[in-house]
Formats: sequence, C-alpha cells, structure tokens
Amino acid sequence: MLVADLAAGLKRRGTDMAVITDTVGDLPPSEVIAGTPVYRLNLVRALRESNLLGTLSNMQEITRIIAVERPDILHVHSATQASVFYLDRILRKQLSSMPVVVTQHGTLEEKDKTQVTHRMILGARMLTGVSQAALASAVEFTGRKAESRRIYNGFEMPADFPAGRIPPPKHRLLCVGRMQREKGFDIAIDALAILRKQGIDAQLTLVGYGEDQLQFESQARMLGIGEHVAFRGALDRMQVRHLMAESSILLAPSRTREGFCLAAAEAASVGTPCVVSDVGGLPETVDHEQTGLVVPHADVGAVAGAAARILSDPKLWARLSAAAYERARAKFDLDRCVDSYADAYREILSHNETKQACDTL
Repeated sequence: MLVADLAAGLKRRGTDMAVITDTVGDLPPSEVIAGTPVYRLNLVRALRESNLLGTLSNMQEITRIIAVERPDILHVHSATQASVFYLDRILRKQLSSMPVVVTQHGTLEEKDKTQVTHRMILGARMLTGVSQAALASAVEFTGRKAESRRIYNGFEMPADFPAGRIPPPKHRLLCVGRMQREKGFDIAIDALAILRKQGIDAQLTLVGYGEDQLQFESQARMLGIGEHVAFRGALDRMQVRHLMAESSILLAPSRTREGFCLAAAEAASVGTPCVVSDVGGLPETVDHEQTGLVVPHADVGAVAGAAARILSDPKLWARLSAAAYERARAKFDLDRCVDSYADAYREILSHNETKQACDTL
C-alpha cells in the first residue's frame, strides 16, 4: 500500500515509478495500475525450490525490465526481500554505477543478517528507515556511516472521519495484518478470552490473510470464544477504515520485525486508540499514555490488562482517541512522506550530475 501511495504521489510531482514485485495468486505477470507499470515474478518460489532455471530466468527478466524502464534510481524496499538476492548479483555484474536507495521496513532479526543484506545496505547511495528503530537496526548491523535518514510511512488522511468520536456502544477489538504468528494475533485471541472471563463483553475482528489463519480459528474454538472472533479475510482500504472507525481499540501485539505499524497509524487517524507491543518501531507509531498504550511483547496479560483499562474508562478512551487523531494527521500525512522521498531522489540525482561534471573536467 505504501508503494502504491508513493507512486501516485510522486507521479503528481513529475516522477514516474515502475514496480517489480513477487507474484500473488492469479494476478497477471504485468499490468499498468494508475499509470504505474507493475511486473510480477516468481521471486520467492524460485529460491525456496532451489530452481536454478527459475532463478536465472528471474535475473534475466529483471535485467530486461531495467533496460526497458531505464530508471535513474533503483529503490529497494527492504534489504531482506527475495528481490535483493537477484539485485545483488545484477548490480555487482552489470549496474555497479546505478544509484540505489534502500528503505528498511522492519528491524533485522538474526536470520536476516546475511552477506547479501549487508552488501545491499552498506552499498546503498542512501539508506532510509520507516522508523528510528528500523534505521538503527540496519546501521548497527552494517556499521554504515554514509547518508541515512528516517522517513515515517504516510497515507492519505481520510476526510470522511471527523474528530470528536465517542466510544462505540459495544466493545470491539480489531487486528489488521498478515495472519502470521509474528503479528501476535494468537496473543490477541488469548487476551480476548481473558477479557471475557473478567466479564467484559468484547468481540474481536481479524482482517487479513495468511498461512496461520486456520490455527487462529482453531485456537478461538478451543478457548470457547469462537463465536466472538470474526475472520473477515482481505478487505479493501475503505472497508478497513470503516471497521477501524467502528472499533474500540486496534491491537498490534507483534512479536518481531515491526519497523512501523501502518494499521496502528491509520486507526489513529480515525480516532481509534491502539494497544501495541514494544517491538521495533511500534512505540514510535503509538505515543504511550497519550495516543494509546505500549505493552511488553508476547505478554498476553499485559495486552488484556491494557485493553480492559481503556474499555472500562470512557474518559481515558476519549482522551486517547482525540490525541491519536491529531497526532496521526500531523505526523503520518502522505504528502510529508512523499516529499521526503522526492527530496532524497533529487539529492542523489544532483550529486550524480555534479560528479559527472567533475569527471568531465
């Protein structure tokens, strides 16, 4: 979603983007979305299956796309993605002079700290992080001293959700994201069970898709709260925002990797307080005791306790809601995010032009 928003915002500023990404489901191998060419390759699958022919084919196709699009800058969104394996080899063999921007979207785990990731981060013309935590993680791993900066993710602020919300008549909890254990949705389900045992009549809605959904569904049934947990699957952005605006609290009890929580920021922008774990950049997305509550990661009791505190105190809910609304709209506005990347691109291109002029002299 961030790349789609960036593409639209940059196009309005006179910068075009083309996107190379992994294939998903039955989507076509290439298409143009809102004027932006999108190319989809089996990047992850070829590596997981050790498919040499598939890997070579991907490298050739990426090289071909770059030759067709002729970019001034390559922007790599996360140095731990499958695409980095291919780009690392292409850049070293054929495109050594191509300026690269690397944006780190998550904090690095031990398994992420590979030689390829190290080379990509260290060799980037500019390194950005979607939070200070994500940026610090990459710098600490590589010892990078060259240009790096924090650029918070941004999004178009929804206009149809005014300030001054009142608490929903029913206690509705919401989780949005990939159905994977690292997102901590099982913690949210366990927390709901605790709340209901305490006599708090709360419901939980989970939005998204992923390989662990069946486990989460089974967990809710085993806890005897299956009828109080709704799995909504993948929804479009406006549907998600309406769910956020109808919810009491957004829960983001992630265990690892979180560089920034777009769901928490978007929930805040419609006045929904958040309870998040203290992982990575989440404490930068939610201002503790001001716009929501930050709790220790993997602590079910702490998540349940924080949710119970907010749900049982309408004045606290209203204070957090109002502050979340104002902070999100001031800090995470899309224009601010797009302008920051546009400035970074201009600086890189200006440096290139100056260097070429000096080389010519």
